[in-house]
Amino acid sequence: MPPEPASAPESLGVLIAAFVGHLRATGRADDRHYARAAERFFARWPDPPLWAAEPLEVRLAARTRTRMLVTFLMLHGHLRPGYDYLIARRFISLWRELATSPLRDDMDRFVAATRELGFADTVARGAGSLVAVRLLVQTGKPLAELTAEDLDEFESALGERDQRTRRPSAHYRRVLFTTRSTLYHLGFSIARRCCARPASASPSPSVWPRLGSRRGSLRALSPTSSVSRRRTSIRPFAAR
Repeated sequence: MPPEPASAPESLGVLIAAFVGHLRATGRADDRHYARAAERFFARWPDPPLWAAEPLEVRLAARTRTRMLVTFLMLHGHLRPGYDYLIARRFISLWRELATSPLRDDMDRFVAATRELGFADTVARGAGSLVAVRLLVQTGKPLAELTAEDLDEFESALGERDQRTRRPSAHYRRVLFTTRSTLYHLGFSIARRCCARPASASPSPSVWPRLGSRRGSLRALSPTSSVSRRRTSIRPFAAR
């Protein structure tokens, strides 16, 4: 679970020092302006969750140095900024930021499992950066404790974004499928819901990687393959 809000001056000082140390550890210049930006942030929002309660427009208006601080707070368990913010923002340097984050091991595990299913590295890292890490940040859970309800909440946030921006979140939805498949492969509780279908229904694509070898199984079970056309041989997996 994330640590308690750090409202005491000494706690804020520790957070600022940790932020500056993180910048050094990830190859940034030792720039006093970052520390000053952090000081201004905490002067206005002594507890990071207070910032998360601001309207989305306020959160998105943060400048570059403040955005870097927000990313640091997110990845180190001090801030859950809301799915509206997480979905609206692009985290270009995310993998660099993860280098010193406690989320790193879970993210490495997720990417490795996605690649085991036969997905390309770019797809695996895309699913990790667009969905998995956002789930870990907002829920405050480790990877092994994510549930179907967590993915449903994320998908609901995508629907709200679509209505707000009047643009479909197609790229998020594509990797959301990849994320479900990976968590099923890892044996988490999401599998029981995302793949539980009546025996008469078409098999969920997320069960395909389980049929046959792990690598290349998605290609072998493409919609045009002979196996995928013989639905009777797949239905028992979907039913279970």
